[in-house]
Amino acid sequence: MRKIRVGLIFGGKSAEHEVSLQSARNILDALDPQRFEPVLIGIDKQGQWHVNDRDSFLLNADDPARIALHRSGCGVALLPGAQQQQLRPTQPEQALAQIDVVSQRHVVDRTVRSAVEPGA
Repeated sequence: MRKIRVGLIFGGKSAEHEVSLQSARNILDALDPQRFEPVLIGIDKQGQWHVNDRDSFLLNADDPARIALHRSGCGVALLPGAQQQQLRPTQPEQALAQIDVVSQRHVVDRTVRSAVEPGA
């Protein structure tokens, strides 16, 4: 069976940044690795998007007071208004599903959702 690629978008500029990182970690731990291939897209506190691997996307992951996004991942381009592939990771494959773990206005005003769902 082919694995489903899941884009997990987390972090961001909000005061809920650390909560979002913890939530992303919990969701990642709960995903069945036999069925899903996660694509980790972290948004740092400056608003820069990064694609990270599972083993290095968080710093101090076991300490909620010090948890942080590891910014070593490759950058991701968000193309507003594009008709296809509005979110372009450094690898050409596109995530087939997503779970938003971003608590900020970018989800409320549908900026993130419209970037990954054409026609949203």
